[in-house]
Amino acid sequence: MALTFEPLREAEELREQLGSDKRRLLLLFGAGTSQSVGIDSVAALTKNVRPELTPAQQSHYDRILALQPSSHIEHVLNNVRLCRFHRR
Repeated sequence: MALTFEPLREAEELREQLGSDKRRLLLLFGAGTSQSVGIDSVAALTKNVRPELTPAQQSHYDRILALQPSSHIEHVLNNVRLCRFHRR
């Protein structure tokens, strides 16, 4: 039995779920979503953030990026969050 995609039925189901206060709705956005609306990619953000930092911050930023191959801004932010969590 072949399954077919029925856009109208799917749209009606989505409308029903959005209008219900008893059903939970979760939206997942995939990689590239931010770029499609003009927001920088993770690689571009990683590069563009550095010049905005003070020299001392740049030193820490560079050290965190050097911790693992292909590090990016999300790795830096995760490490900062870990440091803040452990200081509490």
